[in-house]
Amino acid sequence: MTNDIPKVFISYARLGDIFDELVLNFANELCSHYIDCQLDQYIEAGNPQNGFPKWMADNVRESDFVLVLATEVYLRRCHGKEEEGKGKGVIFESILLYNELYQASGKNNKFIPIIFDTDDSKFIPEPLQGFLYYNLTSSEQKENLIKRLKGEWIKVKPELGEPLKVKTKNENLLERLKRDKNELSNGLIPAIPDFTNNMKPGMKIVQAFFSLSLEQRFIIAKELDIIYEGESQTSPGIDDLCAKFLVRAKEQGKLSELWIKLFTDPSIDPNPFKS
Repeated sequence: MTNDIPKVFISYARLGDIFDELVLNFANELCSHYIDCQLDQYIEAGNPQNGFPKWMADNVRESDFVLVLATEVYLRRCHGKEEEGKGKGVIFESILLYNELYQASGKNNKFIPIIFDTDDSKFIPEPLQGFLYYNLTSSEQKENLIKRLKGEWIKVKPELGEPLKVKTKNENLLERLKRDKNELSNGLIPAIPDFTNNMKPGMKIVQAFFSLSLEQRFIIAKELDIIYEGESQTSPGIDDLCAKFLVRAKEQGKLSELWIKLFTDPSIDPNPFKS
């Protein structure tokens, strides 16, 4: 990276107004994070001074990262199978991509595949299929991409030779885990019973929360800001982690907010935690 502001170029196939607006909104979002994003839509009202071919070549060469937005049309144009005269920009950019990877003997830290649809992962160009890609419909993956572009990886391997710091951090984590287990064993989060209308409010929250899908639980936990750094749906011991969300909601006085999200009809389920 040549300076503190990363330069990023988005290579994509134009698919219509709605898709193009999605790309534009994403580029605008990158700019809002102090990422200098280059996009053809920013200049299409007036051609670049030296023409689009040189503009594309300069951006692919000079950008710190090139985001390759994989779609069926993009891949078809990469393969040179598009209708004659269509998609020349993608064809040209894909040639630049292939040539740069060829010169680097296949080593790649620059070209990053991105998708707007889970099914589009199969359309990632072959030279990039062995690299990490990001699904922009996932807020977590988009956040991880932005951190990567800015060089803000959270889980970075530390320098060797500092065991005391690692030991101290582990001791703190183990102490926190022990505290959470004690809270569970003390009955703050009881075993999940069968649902009944006579159930105590705390029990009712537990039952309702665990009846949701894992994705729904994480959405609610994120809205309540009770997710710690590094926790995700792929974390080990996921049920224990979800139980910790409920402990944190109780500790932080957010049971009332949680009740509202779980029980939307106050006439049927009046909020017992409402102050």
